Amino acid sequence: LKHAAFKIAAEEFGIAFENIRGVGYRRLAAGDICRVGSYIRCGIKRKAKRGNRKIVAVMSANPNNMSNGEKMRAYAEIGLLGMIQAAAGRSAANRAYKAAETANESGGKPPSHGEIAMAVLSALTTRRAA
Repeated sequence: LKHAAFKIAAEEFGIAFENIRGVGYRRLAAGDICRVGSYIRCGIKRKAKRGNRKIVAVMSANPNNMSNGEKMRAYAEIGLLGMIQAAAGRSAANRAYKAAETANESGGKPPSHGEIAMAVLSALTTRRAA
């Protein structure tokens, strides 16, 4: 019931809560809402890292028990999880913040989700190439 109430509060009234460990829940002020994204990004990064380690461990322990197709899919998953880790990191977030601030300073409208995603991906590819 608690999570259903939180969902209704967010969707219908624009109210969000955060969990404070050992204390309970606190209503977030509008200026603090970006902490939700930061918290979620950290969790996603940890899950991607754990998944990556599991795949690598199984592949290194059982290299002959996998077909070439299975190995290629596993390598693709390793690459995708690595990209998720990089995109969920602090430096990618800082690039996204900088892109939003630049658009705001130039008097234009704030960048869309797609524009921010493209800025982060281009920064990731240029960082990998360097």
